[in-house]
Amino acid sequence: MGGAPLGDLRLSKRLVRTTHLQAGAPTLSVPEAAEGDRGQVKGHYRFIDQPAASEVTPENILAPLRARTVRRLQGERVALCLQDGSDLNFAEHPGCVGLGLIAKNKNSEGTRGLHMHSTLAVSTAGVPLGVPLIQYDAPDGKAQRGKPLKERKAFRWIRGLRDCAARRRLATPRNLGLAVRTMAILGGYLYRKNAPPPGHQKIWAGWTRLTIMAEANELKDHFEPPQTAPGKEPRS
Repeated sequence: MGGAPLGDLRLSKRLVRTTHLQAGAPTLSVPEAAEGDRGQVKGHYRFIDQPAASEVTPENILAPLRARTVRRLQGERVALCLQDGSDLNFAEHPGCVGLGLIAKNKNSEGTRGLHMHSTLAVSTAGVPLGVPLIQYDAPDGKAQRGKPLKERKAFRWIRGLRDCAARRRLATPRNLGLAVRTMAILGGYLYRKNAPPPGHQKIWAGWTRLTIMAEANELKDHFEPPQTAPGKEPRS
């Protein structure tokens, strides 16, 4: 973390100290983790209270970890890049600015917060290699249909896939939507003109069926066909 390009060596050192502070007590608030050390608490809040033009950004903070993750990725013959999203609820912090709408109910104005979409790289043995990418955005709560692709929630997944492909020096799939739709069809999705995109259940069912097919194809190479006498059919 000390190599993060934050524009000031003092900020990089503060990042290391505040990271150690929170890693030592991840379930506690900063004042509780600091155990009454007012200097630690004040330094932490000064660190995160940066102007918009500051170089203290999520991308720069994570840059050293990302570089190490990329090196580990390139050392693996096969690596898995797992993606998922989390909503960060700031409903109890009304003074925060720049938040989006992460949930909306009929009888309320909605819950304010941010969405975090993370990519975790692991080896085929299940060993974590690092986090190559974390995306943050403030959802506007509006319907996704009609928006350009790059403004839709689904584009987080595409961006994560492209990032991993670039890190591994792989060719980016020409049409990710076609690949997902094909997998969903295996899971029972009925594709028609003007049909809505497939849901996660059909995609998962298709992925499960495709996995079974791939495993069956691999297993067949481990079994030899039964030996039969000339002119006789093997018994079923």
